Amino acid sequence: MKKEKNKIKMYLAVALVMLIIITAWIINLKNSFNKNNEADLQNQKLKQIVGDFNKIFINTKNIKDQMVKTLNQSPTTTSAFLQGRPKISPNQLYKIIDKLNTNNNSTSTTSTSSEL
Repeated sequence: MKKEKNKIKMYLAVALVMLIIITAWIINLKNSFNKNNEADLQNQKLKQIVGDFNKIFINTKNIKDQMVKTLNQSPTTTSAFLQGRPKISPNQLYKIIDKLNTNNNSTSTTSTSSEL
């Protein structure tokens, strides 16, 4: 009987060790699946960040292109565009300058003649 009790104790000890090993294996397997899910979530967040970053660069490129286009226009066109006023052609601008120069010359001549 003593031999049978020893055999039963040995079987119980082996079964207990096997149970502990199987439990540890199942917990480890469960944790590895959870880490894969976390990695997928982080991957999705990373893709979203990269997408937002790409949108920022596209918007920056569009703004740069608009600025280059605006700067390549003639000065009168650029000022009209920026101020929202009608466009003045260079010929009209030269006429205005000539008229102002003519008015300034006649005013200075008048003041000189009145001093005499």
